[in-house]
Amino acid sequence: MQRFIELALSNITSVEAGLGDWMTLEPSAVQLTGLGMLHADLVSLADIAHILEKDDASRYRDLAAQLAVQINSDFLDVDTGVYAAQDGSWSGTQCSQSMPLFMGLAPNSTVPAIYDTLLGNVKDAEHIECGMFGIKWLLMTLANMGDNSIAYSLATQDSYPSYGYMLKEGASTIWESWFYSDNTYSHNHPMFGSVAQWMIQALAGIQLHTEAVGFDQVIVAPLPVPDLTYVKGTHNGIACSWTLDGKSLAFVMNVTLPVTVKAHIRVPTDFHAGYVEHVVDHAAGTYHFESVLLPA
Repeated sequence: MQRFIELALSNITSVEAGLGDWMTLEPSAVQLTGLGMLHADLVSLADIAHILEKDDASRYRDLAAQLAVQINSDFLDVDTGVYAAQDGSWSGTQCSQSMPLFMGLAPNSTVPAIYDTLLGNVKDAEHIECGMFGIKWLLMTLANMGDNSIAYSLATQDSYPSYGYMLKEGASTIWESWFYSDNTYSHNHPMFGSVAQWMIQALAGIQLHTEAVGFDQVIVAPLPVPDLTYVKGTHNGIACSWTLDGKSLAFVMNVTLPVTVKAHIRVPTDFHAGYVEHVVDHAAGTYHFESVLLPA
């Protein structure tokens, strides 16, 4: 991984090229996604080096910080909150607005404007229009910003382009493209499958804690939406299920944990990521929680 990073840093023009957010229906922010992926690699390598107590952890973290500054300098209009190509080939797309928010690249002072631009795009499109990488960034950003109901609406559309459209057209597996292809693109392809990450991490709420090593520390923080009354999800021995009464807004949640994890369980109090936290420290069992959500 170190050799790959050094190669990428020494050949940055290649990082800014390629397919970008493949199979997007919006202009592809190729340069931004390439550099954003390199930033994510640097952050991961810094974390790995820290865990392994290697001396170069700080170097990789500094390189990531420098790259973030470069990305924002090259693409972000700090006054409008719009990420755009200098040549005008793409501007304010679902991918380009959500990726910096999801990855933590955006300066804190610009986050509201960047997110407002993203919301405007989504409300106009009413569909997912990004490609294989952008799907995760878009849905998880909406969820993380307290708008999981919008993410749910996008994920459950059944008109073109959507997963529901594929089902209506007879698909039993996810296609490689949003549109039907009878001679070029696969009809059984995992590339749009990152919607499953949103299902596990946002709907069921099972995700790694930022201080986790392996899977020894987790957050269980489901984000309910008004139109959904039941969710059950499992991941790596951890299970979360919940029900929502659509009239009374009574929320009932059960979490099952193995003995190997410390869990930060966040019981929702509303539809916008409010919660009350309970910590279970390496005590196996099933834990029951109830709350009444504030109206949306």
